[in-house]
This record gives sequence, C-alpha cells and structure tokens, in this order.
Amino acid sequence: MTGIVFSSFQILASGFQRKSLNSAIAANVVATPAMDKQAMAILASFKPNKRQEQARAIMHDGSVILPTQCNNHSCSFELDTREVKFVVHTHVKCSNPNQGVAKLITQSRELPGPGDHAFLVLGNAPNYFQTPKGNVRVLEYRDGEYRLRTVYGDDASERKWQPYAGDPSISDIKRALRQS
Repeated sequence: MTGIVFSSFQILASGFQRKSLNSAIAANVVATPAMDKQAMAILASFKPNKRQEQARAIMHDGSVILPTQCNNHSCSFELDTREVKFVVHTHVKCSNPNQGVAKLITQSRELPGPGDHAFLVLGNAPNYFQTPKGNVRVLEYRDGEYRLRTVYGDDASERKWQPYAGDPSISDIKRALRQS
C-alpha cells in the first residue's frame, strides 16, 4: 500500500514550540461570513488546474502567503502558524495510475484529508478547500468537535468530522487495486 497519499499539508513553521497534530484544541476555531467571502474570491482567482493542488494562507495582517510547493496531493508552506488567520486550498483528482485507486482517493477528497486539520491545531485557523466536484467546504472546531461546513455546492449539511475519518479502509484500497 505504500505510495498512496490522499491529501495533506506540510508545514515548516517558525516561532512556535512543536505541537502534535493529535493535540487538543483549546478554543473554538470558527470561520466568519467575511472569511467565507474572501475564501470564495481566492478560490475563484486560482487558474484552472486539475493536476496540482493550489493554496494560500491568509495572515492576520492581511498578507497572503503562497506555498513553497504543491503537487497532486499536498502543499507545503514556510510560515509562522501563530500568524495565520485562515487557509484556502484545492483538492484535485488523484493521479494514481491505478484507476480503481485513483477513483477511490478522488472520492475521499470530497472531505478533509490527512493534515487538513493542521492549521486548526497549530494556528487556530479555519481551513477552506474546494473539492474535485467543485464544492467548497470549511473545516472548523467548535465545542470540542471538528465540524465540516459546506460554503458552496452540494446540500451537505454541517457534520462532525474526525482526523483521518474519511480515509478509505485497507479493504477499500485492496478492492480498488483489484479493479484495474
């Protein structure tokens, strides 16, 4: 199963002590209507790219940080997570050469993937993402629970979310590998 990556963020952060992505979040991390509007504008400004994720980190001072690199399943940033107001990124269709695996992973990218909760944990910053189907969702943390809210697109109601909950199971992956 090695070499299968669903979606993730890599952060080289400065100015903070190391914190595990499994750490508890002390306060609510909730996006505002103004953030929703700005996130939608940023997503609309991205050039069409179905092969490579795109991302921006919006800082408290209003500046916008571009990732150092992006590929089909992740983006990397070098920034101070304490200064991040919110993050916007895209999830794209999986480019795995195995069609069954690619379909399975692409379906999983309609939800947050591994690492999508990183900015909530490390910087108390909501994380917006556009799915391969064009839905826009935001990952928030409220009253002790991760919450996934749809900002634009399908009628998916707000729901609870747990890190890695959307990842396909080993049996799903094995089944997908046999399909090709």
